[in-house]
Amino acid sequence: MRDVRCDRRRAVGDHEPVALRRPDAARRRPLADQEPQVHPRPRRREVTDEEQIRHTIGQFCHFLDSRRFKEFSELFVEDGVFAGSTAERKGRGTIYDWISTAELAQNPDLRRRHVATNTIIDVKGDEADAVSDLLMFDCVAKADWTIKIGRYTDHLVRTPDGWRFARRHLVLV
Repeated sequence: MRDVRCDRRRAVGDHEPVALRRPDAARRRPLADQEPQVHPRPRRREVTDEEQIRHTIGQFCHFLDSRRFKEFSELFVEDGVFAGSTAERKGRGTIYDWISTAELAQNPDLRRRHVATNTIIDVKGDEADAVSDLLMFDCVAKADWTIKIGRYTDHLVRTPDGWRFARRHLVLV
């Protein structure tokens, strides 16, 4: 493609373009004489530990809200602990037994949404501590939504399956 510009010295209204040579055209070699350019593939962006931990925290909320209790309980290590203001459940099996018979599992009219936000994560090798604020929205049938506020304090460990909760503590305010 040629480099084409208008010659501004012509009369107004005469817009016939004038072809100009590229300044480096005389020095350029024909394409057949040039070495092929190798463009490196774009580097794949590495997923950081913090992003993986945020993903695990997000899965916790989504699995719980969509009543996927088995997947929810598998976010804990085998001897993981889920503690709340009223009780502490230790072990993946115990957590599953509890959540699969809790209010959310028993009441099909209950709609619940967990929002974990303002998450701060401190990774130390294969372990991490995290703190997240919780907004929990509940609605039964067509009643008004209620909101509960709380905070999760977590200790996670890296496993072959990804980051998992060793301990998750919830305090509602």
